[in-house]
Amino acid sequence: MRAKTLERVGLLAALLLIALALSSSKALERWNLLAYDSALWLMSAPAPDDVVLAAIDEHSLEALGRWPWPRRIHAGLVDRLTEAGVRAVAFDIVFSEPDLSDPGGDQLLAEALRRNGQVVLPVFPMSDTVGSQIRANLPLVEFQSVAKLGHVDAELDKDGLARSVYLKAGIGSTTWSHLSLALLEL
Repeated sequence: MRAKTLERVGLLAALLLIALALSSSKALERWNLLAYDSALWLMSAPAPDDVVLAAIDEHSLEALGRWPWPRRIHAGLVDRLTEAGVRAVAFDIVFSEPDLSDPGGDQLLAEALRRNGQVVLPVFPMSDTVGSQIRANLPLVEFQSVAKLGHVDAELDKDGLARSVYLKAGIGSTTWSHLSLALLEL
C-alpha cells in the first residue's frame, strides 16, 4: 500500500515537473495559438450587410492619383456618405499634420466631419526616437473637435499576428475606445 502511494506521488511529481518545464519553455505556445486560430475559424460568420469598407487600392490610386490625396477628396467622400444616410464613418487614416499642398482642404474636411457628426478618427502611440517618451499621435485640433477619437494600437503575439486588442487604451490612462468600439458607440 505504501509503495503504491509513493508511486502515485512520484508520478504526480514527474507530471508536475513536465508541466512546469513545458510551461516555462513556451514549447506549447505555438500549438496554443494554432488551436485558438482554428477555433476562431470555426466560429467565423459572414460580415453584416450594413457594414461597408472603402479601401485605398490600386483602382482608387489610378482614379484619384498618388497618395496622399488632398483632404478635399476625403471631405467629398464624407459628404457623399452623409448624403447617403450612413450611421457612422471611421477613418483608419491619420490626419495629424496639415495638408501643405492644399491648405484649404483641411478646413473643408473639418466642415464635412462636422456636418456628418458621426465620424471616428484614429489615435495611436508613437515615439519620436528610440527610447524617447511615448506620446499620442492625434489628428489635427480642428478634426478633434468635430470627430470622436479611437485608438488603433494592437499588441502582436509571438508569431507577429494581432489576435486581440484592448477595448480601451491611452497614454497613462484608458482615454480612448478602440476604433471599432468607438464606431459602435456612435
